[in-house]
Amino acid sequence: MHITVRIGGVGILGDLDQFAKSVEEAANQKREEDEILTGVPDEFLDPIMSTVMADPVILPSSKITIDRQTIARYISVHKYIIYS
Repeated sequence: MHITVRIGGVGILGDLDQFAKSVEEAANQKREEDEILTGVPDEFLDPIMSTVMADPVILPSSKITIDRQTIARYISVHKYIIYS
């Protein structure tokens, strides 16, 4: 008896093939995004996430510029505001 029949039938081969295609597409997209970021000046990158800032804000005390989404996520997880 063939192993694919024992673990889920021949249909599993189609599922694995589709999964492999999805992984390849994701890898290609990541590669394209990395190429775009290659030319971006450091001051446009979020210092924590290393992504291009869509909505940069300056933290009041430290004067560090960070993306609003990054700091909002941090505050929601840690339940307090950073003042330093």
